[in-house]
Amino acid sequence: EFGPRVVRHRASTCPKIEQGVQDPLLALARVSCSRREALAAVRHCGMALWRASPELRADRDVVMTAVEREGAALQFADPVLRADRSIVLAAVRQAGWALRHASLA
Repeated sequence: EFGPRVVRHRASTCPKIEQGVQDPLLALARVSCSRREALAAVRHCGMALWRASPELRADRDVVMTAVEREGAALQFADPVLRADRSIVLAAVRQAGWALRHASLA
C-alpha cells in the first residue's frame, strides 16, 4: 500500500484547479465535509479519497467515482466496498494493478 508521502505526491499530480475556484480537495480535510463536497473532490482527483471520513469511504457513490478516476483509490475504500465486484472491476479497468487492493471481506 502507499504511504502518506506517496499519496501526497499522487494528489499533487492531479489536475490543477482553475484560479478563483475553491479547491475541492481542501473540503475533505474538514471534519464536516459533505457528501457533495466529497464527490466533487474525488471527481477531481480519485486519490483524494484518502482524506475522506470513514463514512465517506463507505459511501458507494463516492468510492465508485474515486476508483473510476484513479484505480489505486481502491486501497482507501471501506473493506466492504473493496470486496464489491463492480467497484473492484471499475478500479481494475482504470489501473489493472489495483486488484491487489481488493478485499475478500
